[in-house]
Amino acid sequence: MGTTFLGLGAMGSALAATTSVAGEPVTVWNRSPVRSRRTVGTTVADSLAEAIGGDGAIGGDGAIVVCLFDHGSVHDVLDPVAALLSGRTVIKRPDVGVAELLGEPIVAAPGDNVWRDFWTLSSYRTQPPEIVYEAATFEAELQAIAFGRGISIVPEMAPRLYARPGIAFVPILDVPPCEVAVVRRDAAPPTAAIFAEVAARTVEKARANASRSAEGTRLPAG
Repeated sequence: MGTTFLGLGAMGSALAATTSVAGEPVTVWNRSPVRSRRTVGTTVADSLAEAIGGDGAIGGDGAIVVCLFDHGSVHDVLDPVAALLSGRTVIKRPDVGVAELLGEPIVAAPGDNVWRDFWTLSSYRTQPPEIVYEAATFEAELQAIAFGRGISIVPEMAPRLYARPGIAFVPILDVPPCEVAVVRRDAAPPTAAIFAEVAARTVEKARANASRSAEGTRLPAG
């Protein structure tokens, strides 16, 4: 039967290689053909249809493992070939683990400090991250990601404020929360006090909204 892997980032490549080493036939496809050629011991499909069962298909009729970044990416890839998936088992994941990201090229802010180390996952690494581009602003960072230069670790609120076509925001399962505080000197200018007050009100409002949302999702007692 064999297994077909769609998407060959750190996770997809590792899963495909492990499956191949176990002796099972493996077919791989990636939107960037270069990565497909790097997956040793697998059969490379030149097109998505060829991978999953279209004309001239080389992929078997076993499971299809989708290793793309989010639901939007999955739909972008699979919706045009939905008819070919009838009767097939499709396995996909909506999130990733830290270990799966450590081999990915990173788009990061310039500098050399603790703050940058946090956002490049340095505490999880045994070697320095592969920084492929330094972006001076968050907008520049997102543009570099949209152009496919690498990935970036961003705050959980980013999808709400910066969602746009061409960028997938994927939860990381095993990274602890990062708390950010506003600190000011007693002798700071009045504007600093105003900023701190606005920040505090914003946090309280966000907590209240989250609490109301949680209450609304609870099942009524019966």
